[in-house]
Formats: sequence, C-alpha cells, structure tokens
Amino acid sequence: MDYKKLLCSVILLGSLGTSTLAAYADETVDSTDVKESSVFTESSSSSERLRDTAPQETDAKTTSSTMETTSSEQVTPSNEAVDEEEYDSQGNLQFHHPVRFEDFTLEPPAFRSARSTMSTQQAFINQIAPSAKTLASANDLYASVMIAQAIVESGWGSSTLSKAPNYNLFGIKGTYNGQYVIMKTQEWSASQGWYWIDAKFRKYPSYKESLGDNATVLKTTSFSPGNYYYSGAWKSNTKSYKDATAWLTGRYATAPNYATTLNSIIQTYNLTQYDTSEPNVSSPVTYSSHVNEKGWLNAVSNNSISGTVGEGRRVEAIKMSLASNLSGNIEYQTHIQGIGWESTWKKNGQISGTTGSAKRVEALKIKLSGDVASKYDVYYRVHSQNFGWMNWAKNGEAAGTEGFAYRVEAFQVQLVPKGKSAPVGEGRKFAKFQDVNVSYQSHVQNKNWMTPVYDSKVSGTVGNKLRIEAVRIGIVNNPLAFSGTLEYQTHSANIGWQNWKNNYNIAGTVGQRLRVEAIKIRLTGDLSKHYDVYYRVHSQTYGWLGWTKNGQMAGTTGKAKQMEAIQVKIVRKNTAAPK
Repeated sequence: MDYKKLLCSVILLGSLGTSTLAAYADETVDSTDVKESSVFTESSSSSERLRDTAPQETDAKTTSSTMETTSSEQVTPSNEAVDEEEYDSQGNLQFHHPVRFEDFTLEPPAFRSARSTMSTQQAFINQIAPSAKTLASANDLYASVMIAQAIVESGWGSSTLSKAPNYNLFGIKGTYNGQYVIMKTQEWSASQGWYWIDAKFRKYPSYKESLGDNATVLKTTSFSPGNYYYSGAWKSNTKSYKDATAWLTGRYATAPNYATTLNSIIQTYNLTQYDTSEPNVSSPVTYSSHVNEKGWLNAVSNNSISGTVGEGRRVEAIKMSLASNLSGNIEYQTHIQGIGWESTWKKNGQISGTTGSAKRVEALKIKLSGDVASKYDVYYRVHSQNFGWMNWAKNGEAAGTEGFAYRVEAFQVQLVPKGKSAPVGEGRKFAKFQDVNVSYQSHVQNKNWMTPVYDSKVSGTVGNKLRIEAVRIGIVNNPLAFSGTLEYQTHSANIGWQNWKNNYNIAGTVGQRLRVEAIKIRLTGDLSKHYDVYYRVHSQTYGWLGWTKNGQMAGTTGKAKQMEAIQVKIVRKNTAAPK
C-alpha cells in the first residue's frame, strides 16, 4: 500500500477526534469530496470475527441505560428487541469493529483538513499508553500492537462508541458492571440477508477497562479446548510485534492489509517504546500436551491450561520450553500408565510421555536448572480424573496421582520470581493410592457377637444353619483422609428394610430372633469417588451368592431365607471384584 496515503489517513482521523461526532447509517462520505463536518459515517469493520457469517456494521445512533445523549440530539430507543448476547457458544466475548476498516484507510483529499496535528494524535496515545503498557506486560502481549489496534478500531478515539461516556474502543458487546450503551448494529443471516438490530455494548468507566477486555479477547478466545485463537499474537510465541500483527490479520480482522496498517502506525508513532524489554515474568514458559484423539495442542504460556477439561480425554505426552531471554533449563518427568515414572528427565522442548501408545500420563514433575533456578520457582498443577484441579506443586514435587489409574486431563505451569507469593490452590497436590481397610462383625443365632474380621474375611458361619441377626461395619484405616464414611442397611424378617447405619452402629435386631435376609453397603463422600465397596453373602439354600457393590442388594427378599455369613472388601475404583 502507499505509505503516504496511509499516513494521510491516520492524520485525518486524528483531526476528526477533535470534533463533536455523531454517526448515522443513512449518511455517507464521498471519498472524492470529503468536507469538514461534525458528522462521520461509522459502521462495523469489514474485518469480521471468526464464525461471523458476514461483515457487520455498527451505527452510532445510541441510547444507554440512563438515556444519555451522544450528540446534540436526544435519541429515542427502538421498540425492537435488544440483542443482549455477551458471549458466543464457546464462552468468548463478542465484539463488532466500531470503525469500518475501509474508512480508516480511505485516502483523504490532500491533507485538506489542515487542523489535524501530530499533537492531537499523540495526546490520544498518551492517554491510553500507560494502561496498555501495564496490561500488555501482564498478559504476554505487545503494548505497541494494543495501542495501534485501539487507534484503528476507534479512529483515534473518535467513534461515538469509544468517546466519553462509553470508552468502548473495540466494540465489545454486553455489559460492564451493569453499564451498557444500546446501539444499532447490522447483522447477516442467510434467510434475512442484512438487517438492523439494537444491541448492548459495554460501557466502561475509562479506557483502561476497555483495553483490559481486549487483552481478555486476545488471551482467552478459544473455539476448541486447549487451542487459543490468538496465541500466535502473544509475545512468548513471536519474535517481534510484526509476527503478532501478521497473526491477527485474517483472524481479528479480515482486511488483508490489517497488519501493514498496524505496522505503519507502530513505526510512525514509535509505539515500540511502550513494549517492555524486561523479561516478562508473567510468561517465561510455554508448554503443550498431546491429547488422545486430538494430537498435539497449540502451545500455551504461563498459567494457561494445556489439555482439556470436561471431555474425559487423557494427556499422553507433554513438552515445554523457557523464553529465549532466560538462561537455564526447564526439566520435566511424567508417570505413565503401565510404565511408571520415566527413568530420565526431559528438557527444553523434548517429549515426555508417549504418543501412539494410548497410554495416559498420571502425574508429572517439573524443575528448573541453571541460572533460571536461582531467580524463579516453577509451580504447576494438574486436572486429574475424579480429583479435578489439584493443588500447586513446585520445584520437582510430584503433581497428580499414582496407583489410582487416573488420567491427567490438563495442566498449568507458571514461573514465579523467588520471594514472590505462590499461586493459590486447594486440596492435595499429589495422591498415591493406599488401601482403605474395613472391619465388620455379625451377631449370630446362639453365638452372640462374633469376633470382628477385616477385608474379605468371613463373618458368621457356613454349614451350621445359623442365622445372622445383626451386623456392625466401619472403616478402620483411611490413610489419605478422604471425606465420607461407609453406610449399611439390612432387610430383616417381619421388618423389611431398616434405616441406613454407619460407624459400627447396629443394623438388624438383637434379642428378637429375627433373621437378616439381605444387606446393602455403600461409601459416601470422596471415598465413593476413589473406591468401590464389594460384598457378598452366604444365603440359606443358595450358599455363596455373587459379589455385588456400592449399594446394590446382596441376599434375598420375599423368600424367607436367612443370611448366614458375609464378606466385605474395599478396593480401588473400577477394580474387578475380589476372587
């Protein structure tokens, strides 16, 4: 494109920022005869967002929740329904471009707007640069790109949506702390073609909050779990701001010269001065995971989620790297299904785990070595099957599970400068399977209470034709201190099913000569997530019945058959029944 034409257009739009602007859908600007006026056509950019079916246009004929005016005229709200959709189906913030990209790059008539000055444009930059610099540094983004986007998207802050009291630079829809402005916007559908609707757009207290929301769009937009749509614009994934603007072209905006325009603005106004040259503490590490049926996911950076949550998919391998400005190594090791802990640590982009073997990663360890280890601690946590998000581990500690046969589904990693606060989590960071032991005791006809037995031993009698009249059951060892207890319920002759009991309380009867005919046993709380309780009974006439578990009935009802013996065993979740 013609650099002089671009610079002219930038300067023109800077001059428009000094005018009182209103925008109307039925007014147009003739590119061959642009006159100075307080009226400027605004519409949505032809730069459309992914999954929008067509370009969208924004009219600035507005109302707000307090019926404020945006020009010298009072605006009457439409009687049409208002579009209040703030997020798309994937949970991403929705936005329409406030200023049409073609209007921004429109060639002005030979600098005819002489009142445009560099100082006017610099004043806008000065207004947003401090917030942009802080937000960009904290979110692994380029402040230069963020400022250039704000310039293009708002026409140097001249669009009605971006001006006070709205301060919405990027056309993000919805409400902000309950505040919004209603604007007409043009939508497209195959059945209706182009049509106008009233839509809510966020109204911010200042530009800072608008810039923050744009950072959220760039950092969190995702149309499939673990894949971030704008990750190619993050500092950790690029060598310079030009890589970032190239990635945004065709994604954030479809105009083919979007990157060229942003780059020209950045160069003309020396916006790289706002890009921090210090190591970005918030994003010194990138990492990726290999997930079943998905393969390698896009790399993510500091504290972002790699993997999937809520899909029941296993992580099979991982790899990670440090930012180029950090000296040293990041080393990692995985615990693999059927293999256990890898014998060697992997580092700096090497693969830990397996691919093509359908084996789950169950736990991981990460540590730093070299110069970086003296400056940072590495924290990490996993999302584990049946546990969910576990607590943060650090500096080589194990995170995840061992012996439970649980898959790691996702993980997060972040580097924290020495002496700074650790990330906040809850619960255990690692769990190694240990058996839970159960004790039980039966009250037998003519024998009173039998001696307690444990873990699948026989309580009662076999071959003596003596009825069990009551039982007492309890957990005697819960080494991982899982919440919950063991409950049991008996079906007694002439009574039927009695209430659930726990903690060695008597279920059945004593002194009434009533037979127990059936029993149910179950676990509660976290015990029920990680263990199954199996049990079987020796029943009159039938002998030993099959093992059953987790609250199902063992024994008989309606047959007047006494229960004569019982066995109980607590096992790891989804383990086969005892033999």
